[in-house]
Amino acid sequence: MSNEPRIAALIADGFQEEECLVPRFALELLGAQVDIVSPARGTIEIYSYFQKVGTYDVDYSIAEVEAQEFDGILIPGGAKSPVILSQDEQIKAFVRAIAGGGKLVACICRGALLAAEAGIVRDRRITGFTGDSELSAEQYNELAVEPVIVGCGGIWEDKSVVIDRNFISSRHPRDLKPFTAAICNYLWKGTKRSPFDEGVTG
Repeated sequence: MSNEPRIAALIADGFQEEECLVPRFALELLGAQVDIVSPARGTIEIYSYFQKVGTYDVDYSIAEVEAQEFDGILIPGGAKSPVILSQDEQIKAFVRAIAGGGKLVACICRGALLAAEAGIVRDRRITGFTGDSELSAEQYNELAVEPVIVGCGGIWEDKSVVIDRNFISSRHPRDLKPFTAAICNYLWKGTKRSPFDEGVTG
């Protein structure tokens, strides 16, 4: 790993805003470089659940990057983004290369769907979206990731953060604090703490 890690945040239209921007902000405060990588360059739609709330600029298309240039990936969730990414063979190949190299794979909420569809979750402990009181049963069934994870050989755990070697996963935006703390601890081996930890200032 380089002196300061470089992370690829994999997102597409319909990504959940805070699941990308909160960890990105924390990592960049500590010195990491976090690049937004998507199937194509341009702007993508930011969602809050099922509503578009803005747009965000892509730094690189997947064709412009190589896995060896990065120390890990961040996979946010969202209503649409993980499904779109899961349909892109270059994105899935990138995810497999990162995981195969023993580098960080950090996914939150429905981001676990991409990890599963890329074929990297077998025999790995992982969590993901587990429902929300604001969603109807129909919406929950549409967004649930546990069946996909289990179907791809993953070991499902319903916890705020699950750490399995280089895999870090969380369930929901409410888990962003322990999720971000776990990523920071992994990348800096305890020498730097998440700026959202108590007593830590940016």
